[in-house]
Amino acid sequence: MKINKPMKTKHFFILAALCLMQLNFAMGQTWQKINTEFNYILRGIEFPQGQSQTGWAAGESLTYMGDGIVIKTTDGGNSWTQLWLGIDQGIEGISFPDYNTGYICGWSAYFGKTTNGGQTFTQQSPGTDIYFYTDVVFKSPTQGIVTAQTNSGAGVYYTSNGGATWQAGSGLAAIPYKACYVSDNTYFLVTNGGHIQKSINGGQTWTTVYAAGGLLLGIDFYNPQIGIAAGEDGRIVKTYDGGQTWQQQVIASGQPLWHDFAWTSANDVYACGTPEVIFKSNDGGNVWVDDYPQSTYNPALYEALSTNDGFVYICGSQGWFYRKAPQLTASFTFSPSATCQGGSIQFTDQSIGNPTNWSWTFEGGVPTTSNLQNPVVEYPDPGLFDVSLTISNANGSHTTTLTDAVQVFENPTPMVSGPSEACVNEVVTYATSFNAGSIYQWEVTGGMVNSGQGSQQVEVQWAMAGSGEVRVTETTGNDCEGVSEAFTTQVSVCSGLPTPENDAQFRFRVQSGSLFITSSSELAKTLHSINLYNAKGQLVYDFVKPMDGELHEQFCITNLKPGFYVLAITQQDGIITTYKIII
Repeated sequence: MKINKPMKTKHFFILAALCLMQLNFAMGQTWQKINTEFNYILRGIEFPQGQSQTGWAAGESLTYMGDGIVIKTTDGGNSWTQLWLGIDQGIEGISFPDYNTGYICGWSAYFGKTTNGGQTFTQQSPGTDIYFYTDVVFKSPTQGIVTAQTNSGAGVYYTSNGGATWQAGSGLAAIPYKACYVSDNTYFLVTNGGHIQKSINGGQTWTTVYAAGGLLLGIDFYNPQIGIAAGEDGRIVKTYDGGQTWQQQVIASGQPLWHDFAWTSANDVYACGTPEVIFKSNDGGNVWVDDYPQSTYNPALYEALSTNDGFVYICGSQGWFYRKAPQLTASFTFSPSATCQGGSIQFTDQSIGNPTNWSWTFEGGVPTTSNLQNPVVEYPDPGLFDVSLTISNANGSHTTTLTDAVQVFENPTPMVSGPSEACVNEVVTYATSFNAGSIYQWEVTGGMVNSGQGSQQVEVQWAMAGSGEVRVTETTGNDCEGVSEAFTTQVSVCSGLPTPENDAQFRFRVQSGSLFITSSSELAKTLHSINLYNAKGQLVYDFVKPMDGELHEQFCITNLKPGFYVLAITQQDGIITTYKIII
């Protein structure tokens, strides 16, 4: 009676080999009906997480308490091999949480476990007074539940150690038919009394979340919030809030017993039932249409599952196996979402339908085309660029184009301006153009940055004579970088106090933090003022004193920064003599 497996709709990966089926991907999805060559009622199918080709099916013969069977495929269902055959042990439930570990259950109180992929099974006894086990669901190789009809009523049993020990759950409202694992420790089941029950503690206790009477046979969840249950008379019930509330409707009234569902998205879901009917909804289960009009109405369909890439699989009576490939759809992601000139972008194929060929076109990229599934592309120029992907296989093709998908930002091109000549220990200013949001990192060869690091203007003090260099790296708000060419400044050793044109007129001396200016010439008598300016042209000292004799003037320089200064001596007749000095 198996309907659901742990995270069935989200975690099964079914075979790349199925892309070779005779299906028309480009023109639409169609079902392929395959005879397993084992004329049994196939109650359940399993492809464990991470498997692409290997899966199992299990069921029973047509006789009362008939023989059980487990079969295996390694090519996605194209061919099957018998693994296990039980006398009077018809199988109702199957669960394979991984490639090696599997569980089966059914008639004659049979419960078996395999640790070698189904080659052999070891019998366990989860409960007592068992008439038959109805379903088994394991969310991992060690944690799971099994449901049962007992000789006196109903039973559910849970284990956390792979069946080494079992405990009985409580709260069942009626005989459980099918169960499903949703997430964390949450399970759901349906009963023969029309109940939907929920456990949030791994199967220990169960509460009724829906009870409308009748017979419910199947239940499946797309995610922890969205689920569907169904049963007789073509009716289904849906929840969009994790089972708190349910909505009922009837599809194909009076015809099928609905057994199972398979979700391929939050909107797309398939239903299968008895007789041979498959319906599909494209709106989350509100409107349903017949998706298998070629039905002969002979077999019954018992279990459905879907894979992450959109394949749907159904098993039924008379040994029939059904599969439907998704419509071939090109899709991709890329990272980062934007880049700078010269940057690279990783493109990742996310297409569905098992393509075998990929054809990329990259406007503005290097390379401009690629046949790789996941190419890396460089973008040398700024701009907005289109990306196109065409996928194909033997049965069709599909193209997706994203317009202006890739944004490439322009790298900055900073330039340095400043003096081309300077003296050792002189502090001078260098700058570059200002751009809002940019950060500037300066590098100096032959000197050091005194202030302004991080901004578009810095003060540099030169430490040694020779050819000094200044560079700046600009980083924009988009994290794009540009490095300037080196700006060269010729740095010289300058005299501490330059000699005036007339050595006899003025003398200069630096001593004990002071600048001394002396003169005994006739010019001292006609002196109007003495001014001292820094390298930015700012007045530092302003001394005005008429002279009628010798000049003996002292300037305190302890509060001045080392560097380049200009001394201006102005005569009463307006003649100005300037001297370049280093302090």
